[in-house]
Amino acid sequence: MLVLLSVSSINSLSAQNSKAINIDVVKAIGGEKIDYLSNYAKDIQYIPLETKKESLIKTINRIVVEKNKIFILSANSILIFDIKGNFIGNVNRFGRGPQEYTGILSFLVDPVSENICILSSQGILEYDIKGNFIYKIEKIPEATTLNSFLKVKDGVFLVNWSKHSDAKEMTSILNSNSILYKDGTHQNLYTYSQKATNASKPGGPLMLVFQGHQYSFYKYGESIRADRANNDTIITIDSKYKITPEYIFNFGKYGYKSGDDKYEKMILTDDKIISSSSPIETTNYLFLNFYFRGLAPEPFETTITLPGPGNITHILKHTDVKAIYNKKTKELRLLKRPYKEKSGLVENIQYGPEFWPRSINSKNELISFMSASYLINYCSEKKGDKTKVDAIASKLSEEDNPVVVIAIPK
Repeated sequence: MLVLLSVSSINSLSAQNSKAINIDVVKAIGGEKIDYLSNYAKDIQYIPLETKKESLIKTINRIVVEKNKIFILSANSILIFDIKGNFIGNVNRFGRGPQEYTGILSFLVDPVSENICILSSQGILEYDIKGNFIYKIEKIPEATTLNSFLKVKDGVFLVNWSKHSDAKEMTSILNSNSILYKDGTHQNLYTYSQKATNASKPGGPLMLVFQGHQYSFYKYGESIRADRANNDTIITIDSKYKITPEYIFNFGKYGYKSGDDKYEKMILTDDKIISSSSPIETTNYLFLNFYFRGLAPEPFETTITLPGPGNITHILKHTDVKAIYNKKTKELRLLKRPYKEKSGLVENIQYGPEFWPRSINSKNELISFMSASYLINYCSEKKGDKTKVDAIASKLSEEDNPVVVIAIPK
């Protein structure tokens, strides 16, 4: 046994399985269809971010839209734009001082106070929108790494952390969730199991392949949801920090089998194994991302050349399948690619490029972005009447900052 679980937490979790919503992925295979953004949104906005020397964005590591502002994590700085794309300023406290961070793992914006919370290797630091330091919470003493976090309320955070553990001459990363308080104390939540649906089997093997995957969190109403890459279950953490399964994906014979120790099956692209990651939940829908590997209906390959000696070229096989679960009708719809080698929904409101959300804000708005060059190329290649999107693209150059896209739900 590589991880010791609390028996009481196992029994509590399994007792709630009957209340979880089962989503049958296997049943939906073969019924893939092209779908349209207008079925889910009433409007869409394209916001070019102002390009100037102090606002240049190299890469977008994370995007948050709150309080009519756009927050972009790029390198070790958080750039701030207004909702029209005008540059406002940035928060950059990179350094080794007591009120600074040596790197940003992730960040979030409090939708009430507008404060910016940063997850770093040292712990959690909170700043106001001008970058003034408010407070710092040191990381959990036994944690090797803080992976992800969510602000529960002022001075209280839910964090996923990992520690290294040697077992039978193998080095593994074991993950746990904790509530971290401003005074430095913490309360552990036992969610080690790779599958909530297998949690009723105390004493069964817990596979290392799942222990390396961290939980990520998102707020839904008064509850917190958590999911884990390659997991079959989205869990709910309520206001008393009780954990129950909320959604369980039925992968059938294509799911990862408990007790199967062939790790390579999870990384090879030709095996018939389905996994999921990064759900986005609105009031009425779950926007889901599956990896179908050898079952993918529309796979394609691209190449990437890594810098360094020899400039080695790697072939990447794309087997992703987007899906939308209707929470009212209980229907899961697997999506066909709207265009060759593209994923998402046909954007039939402003007739821009395909759309798929990367995040969601407290107003239930769906957020995405694209490079200026991508929008320019799309508009130059598409046929049909000119639209507002064409007018936006005509004012851009390929070196400009990215364009943020916001879909307003129905």
